[in-house]
Amino acid sequence: MTFIPSVLTNNDVNNSSTSVLSSSAVFTGTGTSTVGFDTIIVTIKSNVDSASGGIAIQFSNDNITFTTNCTDTYYSSNYFTKSYQIIKKYYRIVYTNGSS
Repeated sequence: MTFIPSVLTNNDVNNSSTSVLSSSAVFTGTGTSTVGFDTIIVTIKSNVDSASGGIAIQFSNDNITFTTNCTDTYYSSNYFTKSYQIIKKYYRIVYTNGSS
């Protein structure tokens, strides 16, 4: 028996931003269905650090009530890319900019 997995990739515009965030500003993405995916890959490149724990990956079963399941901190001296396992039907990203 041969198993050929289906691979889906998608740049999620609901959880992406190219806007300039002011000091300590917060970007909150929009809930996006995770059906058909098994991981979320987050990539960040900025010249400003995030707040401590400023990257929050939130999940929801109903696309209304989100809980934070993972947090990370972005440092502008590094290129950030990390994958997160999907644990519920919807996800969103909340990013808090650093104070500088």
